[in-house]
Amino acid sequence: MIELGRNNMFLTFKRGSGLAISSTLDFLELIGTNFVYFHRDPKSTIGVKCRKVKFQDNTDLCNKVFENLFRCDVLVFESNFIPIPDIRKITTLPIIVIACDSVLSKFEKMDKIYDFWLSDSLIKGGILGLEDRDTLYMITDVGEDTTSSIYDLKKRWIRDKKIDDLFDNSSRI
Repeated sequence: MIELGRNNMFLTFKRGSGLAISSTLDFLELIGTNFVYFHRDPKSTIGVKCRKVKFQDNTDLCNKVFENLFRCDVLVFESNFIPIPDIRKITTLPIIVIACDSVLSKFEKMDKIYDFWLSDSLIKGGILGLEDRDTLYMITDVGEDTTSSIYDLKKRWIRDKKIDDLFDNSSRI
């Protein structure tokens, strides 16, 4: 769906970004990516269906990361100040930091930066279905300056997966 590097940032500055990130993380979990969601304040957590871990400070965070590495593919942090070098001493798993873009300069080099937002141009009014909502949520890959809707990314991933499965199955026959 989206390409994850070693250190990733999901920006939450724009309107609708929390729901767009939630939809993206839910789809990643649906396709088999196990992640742990670390947060400081339960009120600020986005709506994801995964293991959630609350931490107090950076020392507590490192301990919590170490305790929650079992059956984990990606670590997700919702905080503006994450000690990435300290976490890298514990694990090499991919990291996603969910933060506003005003703190971007405080982080070390990120491999991938994605900006999530709600498209105003597509809103037609009325009640939206689940599929319609995903067409409104947009993701911009900041490094490559490309934009796509979450719906299009999901559809593209499913199509590519089906094609991969066809070629894998035909080579076994």
